[in-house]
Amino acid sequence: MTDNQKFMAGLLLGAVAGAALALFLKTEKGQELVSDVQEGADKVQEELKEKLHGFDTAVNDLLQKGKAFINDLEQKSQQTSA
Repeated sequence: MTDNQKFMAGLLLGAVAGAALALFLKTEKGQELVSDVQEGADKVQEELKEKLHGFDTAVNDLLQKGKAFINDLEQKSQQTSA
C-alpha cells in the first residue's frame, strides 16, 4: 500500500467509525450512555468544587495564623528593644 492508499483507507475508516458512533448515540442505549457520562461529570465537578472550597478555607486559616504569629513576633521584638 502506498502512503496515499493508507491515507484514503484511514479516512474511510474514520468516516465509517464516526457514522457508526452517530447512529449509536441516537439509540436509547446511546442516549443512556451520554446521560450517564453527563451525570458522572456533574458529580466529579461538584466533588472538585467542594475540595477546592475546603482547600481555600484551609489556606485562608493558615494565612491568618501566619499573620498573627508575625504580629506577635513584632510586638515581642518591640518590647525587648524598648
